[in-house]
Amino acid sequence: MKKKFNLIKKYIFHYKKRTIETIIMLILAFACFIFINQTVRNIQKIKYLNAAKESGYYHILYENASLNEFEQIRENDLVKEVGGEWVIGSVTDNANQFMLLYRDQIYNRLDSSLSNLIAGKNPIGDKDIVITRNHMERNKLEIGDKVSLEFEKINYDTGDLFYKYKETFAISGIIENWGKYEDIEIGIVSEELKNELIKTDFVDNTLIHFKREKDILSQSEELIKMINLQNVVKYNDELIFAMMIILQ
Repeated sequence: MKKKFNLIKKYIFHYKKRTIETIIMLILAFACFIFINQTVRNIQKIKYLNAAKESGYYHILYENASLNEFEQIRENDLVKEVGGEWVIGSVTDNANQFMLLYRDQIYNRLDSSLSNLIAGKNPIGDKDIVITRNHMERNKLEIGDKVSLEFEKINYDTGDLFYKYKETFAISGIIENWGKYEDIEIGIVSEELKNELIKTDFVDNTLIHFKREKDILSQSEELIKMINLQNVVKYNDELIFAMMIILQ
């Protein structure tokens, strides 16, 4: 053993220059590998953040959840966060499509495409409203102006009218247009008005974010079976695909 060690020692000292060059090349090769690997991961993270910005941080959207289903989803061990959106109504006398919505704080966070407050403040009282920039510009409105809206809520399955309502709102803020849907104009109202008007026993749209980023499809299937969800489930494909690449 000692003899072998001495032979190696003699070889290193004899080819000292070549040995140093080899060590330097190995160090540089390792550094390049680390740099390239980190760069690729940074690019993947940027793609993930861009996907989240475009389509939201939620994993799946469940339509028309009953209040019981909504609570079961919220309490499920697979689920980290659940947000709800209620369609207050659509404006009937508007050439453009105008929708009135209420979204809870978690829904706003999970769907970042419609939570960018440009100016002003979020609605607090039942007569406050924030409106997308496209509607404000088209109608030459400003924060503090009054706007009268006549809207209705319809059961899209049966065509029955839930209610019809007319209200004059004070514009408290402006939000950015709804992502890629530039032609849709939206108003967000307060929880107070939602509680006053909404008497239906379902949540129009439910956003779900799982605790684990891996295996979203299998987790979704498990959640659907556990609660026996019967309505439409939509996957946030852009975010799920971006996360799959990062986790490879």
